[in-house]
Amino acid sequence: MTQVTRTNPASTSAVPIFPIELVNSQTQRIYSVTSKLLGKGGFGSVREGVDCLTGSPVGIKTQKDSAVSKSEALMSKIIRAPHLVSCRAAFEGSLQSDSASESHIVMDLIKEVNIIDAFYISNQVRLTPRQIITITRQSLEFLDALGHQEIVYFDVKPQNMIFRPKCGSLTFIDLGGARQLKDIPTVGIITTRMYCAPEYFLRGKLTPAFDLWSLGVTLYSLCTGFRFVNTPNEMPKEQQGNYFLQSIAQRIGKPSAEFLKGCKKTEHYFNESGEFRNPVSLPPIKCWKEIVRNMCQINLWPNESISPFIELLGQLLRYENRTAAEELLKSPLFDKEIVTHLEYDRRQKCKIYIHRSLEIPFSQTLKPADLGVVDLTIDLTESVDPCLHIPRDPKANYILILEKEDVYLAYRISLKDGGMLDIKPYQVELAQLTSKAKRNLFQTLDEAENPPVKKARKENIPPQIVHLDFRPASSTRSRKPMAQKKR
Repeated sequence: MTQVTRTNPASTSAVPIFPIELVNSQTQRIYSVTSKLLGKGGFGSVREGVDCLTGSPVGIKTQKDSAVSKSEALMSKIIRAPHLVSCRAAFEGSLQSDSASESHIVMDLIKEVNIIDAFYISNQVRLTPRQIITITRQSLEFLDALGHQEIVYFDVKPQNMIFRPKCGSLTFIDLGGARQLKDIPTVGIITTRMYCAPEYFLRGKLTPAFDLWSLGVTLYSLCTGFRFVNTPNEMPKEQQGNYFLQSIAQRIGKPSAEFLKGCKKTEHYFNESGEFRNPVSLPPIKCWKEIVRNMCQINLWPNESISPFIELLGQLLRYENRTAAEELLKSPLFDKEIVTHLEYDRRQKCKIYIHRSLEIPFSQTLKPADLGVVDLTIDLTESVDPCLHIPRDPKANYILILEKEDVYLAYRISLKDGGMLDIKPYQVELAQLTSKAKRNLFQTLDEAENPPVKKARKENIPPQIVHLDFRPASSTRSRKPMAQKKR
């Protein structure tokens, strides 16, 4: 088992002293854990940290070593799905030299808060219709990938979903409840009762359809602002199952005899005639479909999207035969956007902007401000989900703008649903342009500080021929000519 080494001096204090360096003894990778707390739950906490090898910021989840933490570490290594936070490493150890062993999971750093805190509590800003549709599609893509790997997430809820409006990206966090189908009978289930499927209370067979119910309840809450079912806070835990089942029956009707036949605790809640053994008094409530339709109209949903959304919820919120995620992705609800995979060079940091071409006059000097409200903004200096959801252009023509250090490059590109957008060649061109701009800037600044001195112009003087006589002074005297010898 990979162990962790605590490199700072041991302390007798019960509170760890930050920053703490954790060393994965198998890979010798060092991670520095800071005191900045990003989140805390019943099983552990997440703090901001740094990957000392690359210098990149990371999130480090620490929890007590247990069967739950071992299961989450395993899931973080084997699950491959879009819209899931990327896990970099998982190992065991302790933040304090004198404390019990702990489990650590290193993941990409996500600073944004979950959907509930971001849109329904802190800022009181609701999600737009288009954003809810995008969240629906990305959630189905995530669950479809898990279903093909025979894994159940078991904890689909807004608190485990982070949505970044600028880039339209959804990320699921916390794999503490995820289980492989083959392990469900022997491993305990961790979930949230408010989002549990009916088969959980009735001890029916648990399959990936459990997550589909939870997604339906989540989408209902995001659209209406209300919970699908609720229980009084003072109700004892042993009575909540009965209350939940009767609340669900009030919403969608009672389960069929065939469904109840496959559940182990049917007799605990129902009598021989299919009626509840202990009826509870429930407040009157409108039909859930009517509530959704009214809220969609109030929130100005496009008319052509309301009925498909309600139909999709109806295929999720049923006792049995819930429609698989793969089929739900074919809904006309998603005809207004396309999905494309982003390929990019992680070393080339920049921002990219994608916008439908529409009737915008194109030039390579376009800037984001020229486009108005940009459809998609992606900052490649942060962790990025490569699965992009982009509003559909009728002619599949888009404008791509890359930005780095106030240098912009614009391109006209064509994108198709299910295709790929490779921006690596554009990143190379932007890097070259940025370097050239820097050189020009430095040259301009240098010339401003040290202006060149003008040299005097030399006149063209013809060269002078000088004859030098190297004979001794005595030889320079005049001599008489020698007499010629007579023959």
